Order: sequence, then C-alpha cells, then structure tokens
Amino acid sequence: MFHRLISLKNQVLEAFSRINVQLERRRDLILKFVSAVRDEMKSESDLFESMVKARADAASVASGGNVADIARREETLTRILRQLFAAAENYPNLKSGETLKNLDQEFINTANQISSTGRFYNDMAGRFNAWQQKVPNNIFASMLGFGPFELFEISSDGRFA
Repeated sequence: MFHRLISLKNQVLEAFSRINVQLERRRDLILKFVSAVRDEMKSESDLFESMVKARADAASVASGGNVADIARREETLTRILRQLFAAAENYPNLKSGETLKNLDQEFINTANQISSTGRFYNDMAGRFNAWQQKVPNNIFASMLGFGPFELFEISSDGRFA
C-alpha cells in the first residue's frame, strides 16, 4: 500500500514538472517577443512593465507555489500577453513581419503543449486522489500526511492575439 501511494505521488509530481517545463518555455518566448517588439512599440511602455512584472510573478511561484497559485499567475500573464499581441496589431511594421508571425506560432504550439501536459497532470492527480480516498487507503494516507492534489486549470485557447 505504501509503495503504491509513493508511486502515484511520484507520477503526479513528474507530470507537474512537465507543465513547469512548458510554462518556462512560454516565459522564455515572452522575453523573445518583448525583445522583438519593444523598440517599435515604445508607446506601450505601461503594458511592457505589466508584462515584466507578471512574468516575474509567474516565475517566482513556479518552483514552490501551489497549483492554483501557479495557474492564477499564468492566467494573468496570458491576459497581458494577449493585450500585447493585440497592441502589436496596430503597428504595420510588426504585423507584416515574419518575427511576430513566427512567435505567434511558437506561442500556439506552447499553449497546446501546456494544455496537453495539464491534462496528463490532471489525469495523474485524479488517479492519486481516487486511490487515496478509498478505504483503507484513506486511513493509511492520512496517517502519513498525504492529501489530495489540486487540479491544474488554466484557460488555453491556443491563440494569444
């Protein structure tokens, strides 16, 4: 019973680490995006400041935050990123450039990966939670201080603009 509990817990933690890899990739893409458009979009400095703060907030909870807190920070980051992409549409030089199109596609691919790894994590967390709630597993798990895992919920439509 103990080995099954530990095995399921490790599977959940591994699944969550896959989400973190994709979230870190997205934060790296944000840096590329900001570097690519900042000079052209000088009038959007408030939006850039919000983006930098939201990115730092998201990165700060990535390694030690709970699942809900991480998802909440990533939602904020997504909202600001959408605003930046929308603002970039008002700049013809950016809109017609390949850099923005390529970054948009990379963001879409990354959003798909976040969605996929999120579903996998939720499946693993659901299995762990179901197993540890069954009698007598629930007694054993609670004696050892194991509680249920939170599910990862973040909206992801794949498009940021």
